[in-house]
Amino acid sequence: MKRLSFFLVPFLFLQTTEAQRAQSAEKISALIFEISGDGRPCSVEEFYATDQSRVPEADAKVEVSLEGESLVFKFDLPEFQSEREVKRCYLSDEADLRLVPNISLCLDPTHGHGVYYKFIVDSEGRRQDLRVDDESWTTEWTAVSRQEGGRFLAEVRIPVAGIADPITSAPDAGAGTISTAVASTAAVSNAAAGSGFEGPAELEGRFWGFDVSFHGIFSQGSLHSTPMGLRSADAKYFGHLLFTGDLGKGEIKELRSSLPAIHASMEQEKLEANRAMCGPKFKQLEAEITPLVPGEDITLKNGVEITVLGVDNDPLIRSSYPFFYEKYSNPELQRLRKQYNLEEIIVPGKNDFEQILLLNEWLVEHVPFGAPPSMRPQALQVLYHGLNGQTFYCTYLSFTLMQMYCSLGFTARKLTSVGHGTLDVWSNYWRKWIQIDPSRNSYFRMVGTAVPLNSHEIRREYHRNGGVDMEMVFGTEQRAERLTLERRDRDGAYRYRQEGFEWIAYKSRNNFFELPFAYWNYDYLILEDEYNENTSWQSGGNRDVRDVLGIRTRRTGDVFWTLNQAYIHLYDQGDGRLKVQLETHTPNFEGFELSLDNGEWQPSEAVFSWDVHEGQNFLRTRSVNKFGVRGPEYKIVLKRNQ
Repeated sequence: MKRLSFFLVPFLFLQTTEAQRAQSAEKISALIFEISGDGRPCSVEEFYATDQSRVPEADAKVEVSLEGESLVFKFDLPEFQSEREVKRCYLSDEADLRLVPNISLCLDPTHGHGVYYKFIVDSEGRRQDLRVDDESWTTEWTAVSRQEGGRFLAEVRIPVAGIADPITSAPDAGAGTISTAVASTAAVSNAAAGSGFEGPAELEGRFWGFDVSFHGIFSQGSLHSTPMGLRSADAKYFGHLLFTGDLGKGEIKELRSSLPAIHASMEQEKLEANRAMCGPKFKQLEAEITPLVPGEDITLKNGVEITVLGVDNDPLIRSSYPFFYEKYSNPELQRLRKQYNLEEIIVPGKNDFEQILLLNEWLVEHVPFGAPPSMRPQALQVLYHGLNGQTFYCTYLSFTLMQMYCSLGFTARKLTSVGHGTLDVWSNYWRKWIQIDPSRNSYFRMVGTAVPLNSHEIRREYHRNGGVDMEMVFGTEQRAERLTLERRDRDGAYRYRQEGFEWIAYKSRNNFFELPFAYWNYDYLILEDEYNENTSWQSGGNRDVRDVLGIRTRRTGDVFWTLNQAYIHLYDQGDGRLKVQLETHTPNFEGFELSLDNGEWQPSEAVFSWDVHEGQNFLRTRSVNKFGVRGPEYKIVLKRNQ
């Protein structure tokens, strides 16, 4: 009997090129297993290793069928067993089977490339179910298995009703179920809308995302029914079940060929929904007055002369890459803020920077630092157990603080450095990203200044001279200590651990309530400069997985874009008035506010006319998000000359 060890992340040596990603996407669109409504099984016969190569000699037989209200999976594999002790899940009564040899089934019932459900069976027939990687989720299903004649035989039955509820399984608008995506794809509208499918009503969506994986069973390592590489936790890389019902061959062929277009439409809808939640779409208008420079005289089309007296109007910096934000409407985000009275914690803060420090300090004082239990990071769970004495280290604390900030209307994002997890949060007060460390209740700034540094600024200081011109600032009292090159006796690391910023990878989303965390269901961005060009991030002598998955960019704005603006564009209307268009990138945008001539703030449209009177004219603008958080003020002062 074969005995194999299985480890969580054994693939740090792999490299993923753009060509491999494109090839993988093409294969995924072609991986469609047809499920009829009459109980006839289809076979899964090809499997792929983690380097995305096909393994032709895989001795595995898998059949999939629909029997009544259940999906049925039958397995015939070589006999296997585990040498590792199976531990209990921390958040449920199930055995945690993720670290022992197992069969893993993943189903994405909405074909939304977001939330999916995982069903795991081990050599002893024990079962575990998860919502993405959240072990607290459970549903009713069965697995019967036996080992005989050197073979492992199993039958898994999953009732469709337990996982096909779109209310609980579908991400918010923009994720794109099959019905949504097909509606925008003319080539398949008729086939997708075809009626007559003889099966549960929940299967109206023709496509489901699907993957079956074997972990620790074969000598080639983990095998998947889809060539997804390291992206096995990302439903975007799953293959597909196609429920054909009574569709004819021509309709099925048309539906199969439409899948790349469906995927493209889904991705575009998701991007557009994420963009739309950040404010009105900016439209370039004619006759813009630019640049606006203090002291400059401007003659309008009708002869009116205006002098620019003052400008506080920093332009937007937009990233070339999408970042997906947690939505205000998410019930778990709302629950986090209310259940732990987070708004009360930050009341003493006179600005958002003081509030950022107050929230960090509260977390440090209430959740002890130390080894965590075996669970995935999530703020509600970390706070519940942490407030009852359970310890957590950097990854969990920074993840929790990120979600706490988001629940209050601040924008934060998790980052990973060398051997440490921390975060950046956007500060309207400083108009920049700043790095916050809940493990040490601290942030960094340059000696002799008050401005907090972001993680990239810290990294460059470390590479420049070891970071000795920085100081670490602790707590709300902001006690500062200048960094040194002194090393600790116990491990030789710098006392202030500035070497941890040698490399940094930035997660491409913070919507981990909407789509629970799993390794690696997100992208990384890595900012490249003279300190890391032509080099790779090494971990244990191999290329680190974050560098393998990371997208490198040399443009600072791709990683450090700006937020919550109300940037003022001025246009000459031709009648002596100015047209104003406000531009912003405000996650969970609610509206704009303006103040004329230092009057009261009032709601404003994105585009309006400004009647410029004789003498001085003051225009102030700001954005407001759905949490009621107001962005920094943008200002222009003009003088209309007689």
